[in-house]
Amino acid sequence: HTLIPNLPMMQDPKLQQQMPKDTVYQEYMYYAVNFAFSAEMYPEMIAMIQEMLQIENVYKANQITKWLYDAYRQTNDSAGMEATLKLGVESYPEDMWFLQSMINYYVFSNQQQKAINYLDEAIERDPTSVQYYVVKGNLLESQNRYTQAQEIYEKVLEMDPNNARAYAGLGFIKYNQAQIFDNSISSNLRGKALDDAEKTRNAMYHSAIPYFEKAVELGIDDVNMLTCLRGLYYRFRKEPGMMAKYEKLAQRIKELQNQ
Repeated sequence: HTLIPNLPMMQDPKLQQQMPKDTVYQEYMYYAVNFAFSAEMYPEMIAMIQEMLQIENVYKANQITKWLYDAYRQTNDSAGMEATLKLGVESYPEDMWFLQSMINYYVFSNQQQKAINYLDEAIERDPTSVQYYVVKGNLLESQNRYTQAQEIYEKVLEMDPNNARAYAGLGFIKYNQAQIFDNSISSNLRGKALDDAEKTRNAMYHSAIPYFEKAVELGIDDVNMLTCLRGLYYRFRKEPGMMAKYEKLAQRIKELQNQ
């Protein structure tokens, strides 16, 4: 049925006028695309959807655009995936699926700044969504933009005082800043200058502990974070209770690694 209007013998203008691609035609195309997807006939599916998108007021346009993205994803066509998501963001601004998928696409394709740009758009549309802020904080942190990331995580805690990811993020910021300072300490320092530098370094490392501990208390079992915290416990093992915390956490990490 869907092929008939495109047959060479049907290209006479009078016949075309008698065979408009009306709602029934579009519904047939829609179900044909659906069956093609079920049959994993992705090239045929892409061709049909591209034809449908040329029709004015196409039937269930946002759904077939999502199917087009899925078809490109199944065929590992990154250019098609990106172009389809952009089309969806521009054409269906009320459907947050496209914007969220655009953010995920850029996050997982290691294009952090583009992801941040779309996150800003998502936050503008829905400023109450804590998750957008958390993801933005993670991306800023991955770019070593610690001051901006810290501001975002603090914003998250204003909105959700028990957000474990924000506490973990703040812990990583404090820990990474301490490492940067630690690596910057000159081997030529002696006496009071060295003592002062080491005190500053230790204070910076120590400041990460409460944030990591709060994240653990709130249920995060991320091995990378727990490993950092275990290292901090060992660094300050001479302090009361630190060695016991170290041993308990070491056992927990071992359990997680054996799961």
